[in-house]
Amino acid sequence: MDAQEPAAGVAGPSEVRPPAERRLLAITWACLAIYVPAETLYSYPYLASPGYLVDLIGMVLLFTGARHLGRTGNPAPLAAAWGWSACLAWRSYFARWHSRRQDLGVYDEPAWVEPLVGVALLIALTVFALSLALAYRPGPRRGD
Repeated sequence: MDAQEPAAGVAGPSEVRPPAERRLLAITWACLAIYVPAETLYSYPYLASPGYLVDLIGMVLLFTGARHLGRTGNPAPLAAAWGWSACLAWRSYFARWHSRRQDLGVYDEPAWVEPLVGVALLIALTVFALSLALAYRPGPRRGD
């Protein structure tokens, strides 16, 4: 293999990535660029807590799923990562919602956090659905 030639299954400069893959990758990288530092700063100094560790798992899954899609054209691992992230956002949002509705006072945090988590939930559910649709699209994929 020539030093300039990409490995098999890796999108090289002359290979055109399908628009749906490009959009999914762009959304994933943009969300990671916000999610990783924001969640890490918000969770500090409790970075060893179970609540942060499940987020860290989600970050790693999104990163590796995006890398896998970029290298192979297979969106299934990234769809699974978005499913994990959507579940985390669901639990996070509705735990806060329930606590507020029942006046439990479980979350001692600024009022802007719950709506922000709600937006994250909507994004995660939407991208999860889009990534599933991409994973189950008919026809051959790059690298098949």
